[in-house]
Amino acid sequence: LMKKISRLKFKEIFDVGSHHGEWSLALNNLTTENKIHTFEIANSNFKILEKKLNNNKFINNNYGLSNNEGIIDYKDYGDGSQVNTSIIQSNFHDSHLKFIIKKTKVKSGDAYCKEKNIKFVDFLKIDTEGSEHLVLEGFSNMLSQTNIRLIQFEYGYANGDAKFLMKDFFNFFMKKNYIVAKLRKKIKFKEWNYSFNDFNSGPNYIAINENDIELKSILENK
Repeated sequence: LMKKISRLKFKEIFDVGSHHGEWSLALNNLTTENKIHTFEIANSNFKILEKKLNNNKFINNNYGLSNNEGIIDYKDYGDGSQVNTSIIQSNFHDSHLKFIIKKTKVKSGDAYCKEKNIKFVDFLKIDTEGSEHLVLEGFSNMLSQTNIRLIQFEYGYANGDAKFLMKDFFNFFMKKNYIVAKLRKKIKFKEWNYSFNDFNSGPNYIAINENDIELKSILENK
């Protein structure tokens, strides 16, 4: 995906759920004229991220994005965990893991864009362990105005715990005039099918505006 879009010269990129910054570093190596906004709620992760992403191309934020603004609880699984932090409290898939409840600040993506005077987001990547739909809801105004070009989001068991399934993602995007595809080597945007609710169909999906013919052609091209 990164190689396909590298020629488009994206300028405003959001990495929501940045962990240690690996995704942002990989994307940074393929693009030149951009700003990457990172969001990471765990202090331990953020300290590592700041050391890795330490030039003026990165705007690092030690808080999260959601559908409102305030202070919320999250589960911190500790350093070195393969599971990142989660704000979903009723998870089953992580019942065997130890965690500590901590607090973090959140704000909506729309509020952040207004604060930073960002009119258009080229690429929004979301990996927030089940709260992807809350992040998307926080960008409702930007999406309604088709001011986000490409979205990548994770889908797995944590989304089942959050009771927001792939059908709900499809319905959300359809109302915003966006289309959805599985992120595979061969990408094909399709209409909703109940087979998409299978958690094995993840872990990542992408969404674009249905009228963005250029981007659709680039993504579906082998």
